[in-house]
Amino acid sequence: MKARYDYPRQSRLRRTTDISAVFRGGKRVRGRFVDIIETSSPGSESRLAVIVAKRGHSAVERNKVRRLLREIARTSWLPARRHAGGSRDMIVRARAEAYGASAAALAADFERCTREVGC
Repeated sequence: MKARYDYPRQSRLRRTTDISAVFRGGKRVRGRFVDIIETSSPGSESRLAVIVAKRGHSAVERNKVRRLLREIARTSWLPARRHAGGSRDMIVRARAEAYGASAAALAADFERCTREVGC
């Protein structure tokens, strides 16, 4: 069976109230390139938000980091959550160091942080 690597709308944390709830009640793990905050989801689907601050960088640079992090989560975390069952909400916040990191370094840091947070 082919793995499901899509990123549908119901898998995105979009509302400010939902994002604020994760920040308030979530478990935090700080990595070298990303900070991860996660908590249980009130719905039946695991959801993800990627936050990349401006930090003096251009929109092109911010979007590159955002796309890389979203792709890493889409191909590793979301399928693992679907397979494991249960639903979690997770925020991935890029740190300033993420702008200079390679895709492999971002992926390794993301994987380490998700293991540490327990999802």
